[in-house]
Amino acid sequence: LGNQAGQNANTETYVAWCLKAGGAASLNQDGNIDSQVSANVDAGFSIATFTGSGVINVGHGLSQTPELIIRRRLNINDTWAVYSSATGTGKYLRLNEDQEVNINSAVYSAVNSTTYTSDWSSTTYNFISYHFHSVAGYQSIGTFDGTGTTSGNIVTTGFRPRFLMWKSTISSGNWNIVDSTRSPLTSKRNYLYADLSQGEDVTSYDIVEFNDTSFQMKQQYTNAGSETYIYLAIA
Repeated sequence: LGNQAGQNANTETYVAWCLKAGGAASLNQDGNIDSQVSANVDAGFSIATFTGSGVINVGHGLSQTPELIIRRRLNINDTWAVYSSATGTGKYLRLNEDQEVNINSAVYSAVNSTTYTSDWSSTTYNFISYHFHSVAGYQSIGTFDGTGTTSGNIVTTGFRPRFLMWKSTISSGNWNIVDSTRSPLTSKRNYLYADLSQGEDVTSYDIVEFNDTSFQMKQQYTNAGSETYIYLAIA
């Protein structure tokens, strides 16, 4: 790390979640434009960079349809546009904002086992996108309905999570992130927000409990009744 204060300030404590893709990127010509893709097919994770305008159909390099895509333009100020299979095509969330699902038929208009399609802009931009799908015993992407209770809402993953991110799709609310490294063996987990720049919240109350095959929500405000949440859990 260099000496930039935002990434390596003296006396500060940091966390990094590092996802291994497939090493050096290689050419992918599955779409109507070429992409450079680093893919870990077994882990259900890949990274693509590409340049284009208008209707872009781009290869993601995975062996099945992504359930979660996070995309951003690199050469301008931009939001992180998030596709979720739970909310469907023509809709997206913003990783850097707390708002509910946005409806736009041109954004993530199609997603399949080799490519995804969006009509971003008539201007040419550079893009990066990250793609995920569930893999048994490794990572789980899905939804759960909030119960508005402090116990009892158990979401089955098939493994003990070490990382969990979740967000309401139907109303405003933060992207909550917890892990078992910063808060091991406890449900009183420190949590960060993907959409905020503030430091972590250090809690004295239960947020979420990681179990051998599931996680259990422990707070009403991150498990609100009448809410639907998407999540990414990684073992």
